Amino acid sequence: MDIQWDNIQPYFSDNGATYQEVQDAYIKEAAGIYTQVPEKEIPRLTRLCRENPMEDLEHITTFILYTLQSNAFYTRTPGMFPFNEDPVEYFLFQGQEGYCQHFASAAVLMYRLYGVPARYATGYAVSPSAFQEQADGTYRAVVTDESAHAWPEIFIRDYGWTPVEVTPMGEGITAGYPGFDTEIFQNIMTDTGWDLSLPSLQTQEEDTEDTSREEKKPVFSWEADQKSLWIGLTIGTVVFIVLLGFFYRRYKRRDQWIQKGGMGRLFDQLLFDLHFSGIMREYQGWERDFYSRLSVEIPAVSLKEAEQIVRAAREESFGNPEKPRQESFQAAYGSCLKIRNTILNEMKTRKRLIYYLRVSFRWFSS
Repeated sequence: MDIQWDNIQPYFSDNGATYQEVQDAYIKEAAGIYTQVPEKEIPRLTRLCRENPMEDLEHITTFILYTLQSNAFYTRTPGMFPFNEDPVEYFLFQGQEGYCQHFASAAVLMYRLYGVPARYATGYAVSPSAFQEQADGTYRAVVTDESAHAWPEIFIRDYGWTPVEVTPMGEGITAGYPGFDTEIFQNIMTDTGWDLSLPSLQTQEEDTEDTSREEKKPVFSWEADQKSLWIGLTIGTVVFIVLLGFFYRRYKRRDQWIQKGGMGRLFDQLLFDLHFSGIMREYQGWERDFYSRLSVEIPAVSLKEAEQIVRAAREESFGNPEKPRQESFQAAYGSCLKIRNTILNEMKTRKRLIYYLRVSFRWFSS
């Protein structure tokens, strides 16, 4: 709608006043509901918006488009995202590849962080050229899953929920709504000095550890107090033996820990086993060739078994949480156990002991 409230027709004045009251009430509710953000789960995105305050809705939209489209690339095959990590944070700050769902989710959260009521919407995006005129003068288009789409919607006074296109669609910026168009976008980009061709975000945090510091090594004097030294060594040995027995018992109960945690914990333990042994350290589990590489590195596990592990992990993360998957979990558990035994058999005694301690500590600290 484009209502001229100062020049409203007399016969519509009563309805207009009622509409304004309803709209004001809705905006008040929307400001409390559609601006909620789990800030603790997305600290980097929260910090990004706080460090870049914007003047108005036009600058907010421009900054969102600039951030998304200068740092992330559109693809329909971004691969699996890491477990136990926020998808939007990973998409924008690390993976930087995704499709409409990822762009829309990031935009909704950014709008909300700026205090703009926003919601996530899904449906279909159909080009006007897809419509064919019918004999009766109407137009018809055949819509398939290829046209499935996701986008953010923001609430604008007198217009209601308004779609904003933030997913890259070929050349140029296609986002547009009343009060914002390509010309406004370009003017703001020029005034602020932003450049879509230059990434504005870093994908990895700089290592701030100062490696130039000299290590201070304690100096012991054998003549000073040999008796105290031997007492200390004896106590340390006893404590070590007690702790070793304690952690070994913990290690033997690791199966209960994994069973209780489900597929997510099982897959996390699998990655730990692989990385600890030096196998596939560059993999995090979501890569498209993860299961095929796994079957090559661990010949004891077939390609089918490796694929089943990844499938069970995906079902756990993205499937219906109410649907039981005990059978697929048990199959994946058996394969992971086979992988662990293979890895342990190839380890030297000293490294195997360290592995037992590390696994026991992980279970104890969890």
